[in-house]
This record gives sequence, structure tokens and C-alpha cells, in this order.
Amino acid sequence: PQAWKGRTFPSKGMPAPTIGAKSSGDVRTLQLRQAQVLLAILINHVGLIFAEFEAIGDLELPSGDLDTLRQEILNLASQNPDLDSAMLKSQLRDAGLAAVLASLAEPTLYHFWPFSGPAASFDEAQAGWRHMATLFQMKRLEEEIAAAENDLGREMTEASLARLDE
Repeated sequence: PQAWKGRTFPSKGMPAPTIGAKSSGDVRTLQLRQAQVLLAILINHVGLIFAEFEAIGDLELPSGDLDTLRQEILNLASQNPDLDSAMLKSQLRDAGLAAVLASLAEPTLYHFWPFSGPAASFDEAQAGWRHMATLFQMKRLEEEIAAAENDLGREMTEASLARLDE
């Protein structure tokens, strides 16, 4: 057909591209971006820290600067019930987290996830935070299930079966 004119197709013997295939690097990048969005929402909407305190504590962020920031946010909020965004940012900078804090203010973040920015309403930010936290936790659970299935496939033991059941 005319619509196919000029298009190139893989030659025989070449594997066809798989649609939707993700490398482990892509998945890791997505997880880091989701963690950044979750933390950006909290930085810009400090009231959510108090509203979602327990859920924030339960988040299993990738280790490193983002998790350190999460822990410091919880520490500062627990010490100061009058915490606001400006005070939080200042104290995080004082704690040596200026670089990771700056990474959460990327215009790209606010463009793709507008509920993470300071212009979003509290309700929008809270709905977005809960949605992103659920996605993030679901991905972690999927990884744990896959690892447990892998263990069971390698070695069928009571312990590996119990891990999968859990």
C-alpha cells in the first residue's frame, strides 16, 4: 500500500522489536522518578507530611540521597508541628541535602506531574501523592513476588514456598 512506501522493515533473521520491553535500567529510572515525585509533593505541600506521616515512614525508597531526604523530612516534621515549606527547605539545605532538594525542583517534574508542584491545591497534591505511593509500593511488591518465584523455581523448599506465600 501507498502508506508503506519508503518505510524500512527489519530484514529476515533479525529479531522483531518487542513492544513495551523495558530494560532494568528503564525500570530503575522510573522508580527513581516516582520517588522524586513523591518527595517533591511533600516538599511543596508540607501539610501532607502530617496527613500521610505513617505512609511516608512505610515507603521503601531506593537507598541513597532520596531515602535520606525522606528520613530527614520525617525527623523535621516530628520535631516541628508548625513546619512550612520554606522552613523545611532551609533545614534540609542546612542538613547537607541541597543537591537532592534541587533535583526535586526540576521543571520537567512539575510539567509531567503537575500535582507535585507548588501551584497544585492540597487536594490535588494529596490525591497525586496517594496514587504515586500506591504505584510505587505495587512495583516493589511485584519485584518481591518475582524474586520469590525465581527462588522457588531454583530451589523448591518449604522456605522458598513460604516466602512466595508471604
